[in-house]
Amino acid sequence: MNETFLGLINVGSISGDQALQIISIGLSGYFVGMQIRGAKNNEIDFKIHEIHKEQYQKLIDLLTSVFISVKNQEKYEINQKEWTDVQMGMSMYAYEQVLKAYNKLLRSSQDPKYHC
Repeated sequence: MNETFLGLINVGSISGDQALQIISIGLSGYFVGMQIRGAKNNEIDFKIHEIHKEQYQKLIDLLTSVFISVKNQEKYEINQKEWTDVQMGMSMYAYEQVLKAYNKLLRSSQDPKYHC
């Protein structure tokens, strides 16, 4: 009797225990591969989160400096490199809701009715 499994394994020459071992090795390999894939996806998600966090921190630092200077009634000179870095970071990495709120803040800051 010369039977094959999927045309790959000659099952006529192996015992039931050997077939079980082959199947368990195959399934183990599959599950290990899935765990590695899941871990890699989690790592990528974490890196993306870190990039978002860094960009938001730059924005928070810039806004904090501006608000403190306004509170102290001082004129705040914005560093152009810092401003451009924040603008580019927000346009590239911000979530849609954050970007909409940020754009609304920028528009309201340019509206004359909010100026003293």
